Amino acid sequence: SMEVVLTIGISLIFLIYAIQMLQSVENSSNQEIKWSQKIINPFDSFKLDPFMKAVKNKYKLKARFASPRIFGKYKGIYLDIVKVKTTTGVHRSVVKYDVYGYRVSFSFKSSDSFLVKQDNEIFHLFTDIDLGDPSFDYRMYLRSEKEEQMILFLNRESRNKINTLLKISHNFNFSNKGCVLELPYTEIKTQKQFFELLDNLHWLSERYLFIVKNKDNRAVLLENIHTEKDSNVKIKNIELLGLRAKNEDKNAKDLLQKILANEKEKMQVKIVAAKFLGQEGEEYLLQALQSTYNLHLVSIADALNECGTKLALPIILKLFKTIPDIEKQVKKVLQKTIETI
Repeated sequence: SMEVVLTIGISLIFLIYAIQMLQSVENSSNQEIKWSQKIINPFDSFKLDPFMKAVKNKYKLKARFASPRIFGKYKGIYLDIVKVKTTTGVHRSVVKYDVYGYRVSFSFKSSDSFLVKQDNEIFHLFTDIDLGDPSFDYRMYLRSEKEEQMILFLNRESRNKINTLLKISHNFNFSNKGCVLELPYTEIKTQKQFFELLDNLHWLSERYLFIVKNKDNRAVLLENIHTEKDSNVKIKNIELLGLRAKNEDKNAKDLLQKILANEKEKMQVKIVAAKFLGQEGEEYLLQALQSTYNLHLVSIADALNECGTKLALPIILKLFKTIPDIEKQVKKVLQKTIETI
C-alpha cells in the first residue's frame, strides 16, 4: 500500500543519513590522528605520550594519569605539563579551531606586577610600554610597574626565544607569577624539539628571577648593550646604564667610549652615550654639533642642554643665526639650550 511504501522510503532516508554521519565521524577521527602526526591517539586522555614520559623520567617528575599531567622541579623551577584542548590560528585572527595539545607552565612568584603577553586588538589599545623594537612591540602586550625590569628582561636573546615560541604557539603568557604556553600536538615532531621548548621557557623564567632578585643589574645592562642590534632598544639600555653607573665605573665608561668610536653605530645612539661620558662626551657633542646635518641638531642640542656645558654657547648662537626660520623645531630647541646655558 501507499503507507508501506512511504514508511520504507522514510526509513531508507534515515538509514542513508545515519551511514553518512558515521563516515563523517570516522573521517574526522582519522584526520585528527593524521593531523597530530600519529604521535599518540589524542582521544586517549588517560595515557602519557612519549614526550611527557621522557621529561618525567629524566627529571623524576610526578604524574597524574587522570588529566594526564606531569609536575615537579625542572632544573630548580616548578614545571607542570598537562594535556588540554587548545586553539590555533593566525595572530589577531578571530578564526580559531579547537585542537588537542599541551599546556606547559613554569611557576614562580614575584611581588612586582609584570606581564608579557601575545597581543590582540583589546590589549593593543592599552599597552603600557614600548620597548623600541617595532615588530616585537606590535606582537606583544607589555606591562610592568617598573619599566626598567622590562628593558632588562627583554634583551635580544629573550626576544629571539619568545619569537621562536610564538612560531609554535598562539597562547603565550609570561607574568610575575610564571609563564604559560599552549600549543597543538602537531607543532612537536621530535623529543629534542620538546626539550628545547622547555629549556627556552626555563631560560626566560630564570632570567626574570635573576633580574628581580638583583638590585644592581649593571652587568646585565652592559651585556644587553653589547649584543643589541635595534638602536631604539639599545638607547633605552644606555639611558638606564647612565643613570645607574658612577663616573668611576670603568666597564660602563669603556663600553660607551667604544660606541662613540664605532663608525657603524648610528648617530642617535652615540648622542645618548655621549651624555654619560662627562667632559669627553661634551667634547664629542660639540664637535658633532658643528659637523652634523640638521637631522640630529635637535638631539645634540638636547644632550648639551642636559650636560649644561657653556662651551656650546658660541656654536649654538652661530647656528641659531644661520638656520632658516622655517626650521622652527630646531630653533626652538636651540633657544631653550641658549637660555639654559
